[in-house]
Amino acid sequence: MTEKISNDILKICSICKGVIGQVLPYNNVAYSNAPELQDLQIAFCTNCGIGVALPEKSWDIMQNFYERSYRSKCSIHRNAAHLLASKYSVSPRALSQWMLLKTFRSFGSSDSFCDIGPGSGATLQTALFLGLNLKMYAYEPDEFSVGDLRKLGIEVYAKSFNPQIELPSIKFSAIVMSHVLEHFSISDSIAVLKKIKCILSDDGIFLCEVPSTSIGVYGKMRRDDSPHLTFWTVSALQKAIMTAGMRILFTSTAGTKYEDLWNNKQIPVNIKQGLFRGIIKKAFLSKKCPKVLLNTALQINSIVNRKTIYDLLAAPEFEYSSDRQYIRIVCST
Repeated sequence: MTEKISNDILKICSICKGVIGQVLPYNNVAYSNAPELQDLQIAFCTNCGIGVALPEKSWDIMQNFYERSYRSKCSIHRNAAHLLASKYSVSPRALSQWMLLKTFRSFGSSDSFCDIGPGSGATLQTALFLGLNLKMYAYEPDEFSVGDLRKLGIEVYAKSFNPQIELPSIKFSAIVMSHVLEHFSISDSIAVLKKIKCILSDDGIFLCEVPSTSIGVYGKMRRDDSPHLTFWTVSALQKAIMTAGMRILFTSTAGTKYEDLWNNKQIPVNIKQGLFRGIIKKAFLSKKCPKVLLNTALQINSIVNRKTIYDLLAAPEFEYSSDRQYIRIVCST
């Protein structure tokens, strides 16, 4: 149930200058003990539809949350919990992203690619699977992922990409930032996009993917909002990209419909189950785990999750339509 917005929080949308006039409670299930995510509301713009967590939390505040809570050993988002799932498989999402990138640009040995927040490296591993001869870079602060990415030959900046980051001198031919932008406040989101434009080559392309979360339409279909601070619509993301000075080449949506995610009880993530699976997977990745046991677990996982090329191409990630789970936008300088 929405209520009138209080007088002491944002009223004008910094994306489109529209009116933010209603708020919803912020559902914080995964990080209920994190002080940075206490006493929040989600306000949404009646014009572009973007939802924003208020009062606004800057990167200065949230970086403490990510260092202490998000990447803690017990966090369900710790990247080590996902390594087994992608170690011997091609990610449909990453494959669909690369197919989209290659629609707008060809890549050769002189080109460079950067993944901002690759986690366990599905996009980078898929590039290697496709035989793309690129110099590859990544911004990834999670210690579990840094070592594995470097073993793949990736040059890793072991830190978070943020509004205050000191940028490298290199210019990238392609940049992917998948499911990262929603972790910033709206003010910091614009700053991050401007930073990305600075490191994109003159003929480079940038692919950004965020959850498609129209709070005004799907406000009741929410279980856990944490730790997201912005809730994007197509219109809002387009306006933010243009505000950052980039040109839009493609915008669409992909993934499973929100109605299906909400109505199918088997799909939504259960926090306790996710935590349990994460603990089991990290046990296999522990230095104390015999290598033969780890390899056996990886091979079993590969067999269980093996997909044919038809399975990959039939995945929802390739189905571009309306009211889908992800927004994908490709742009240039």
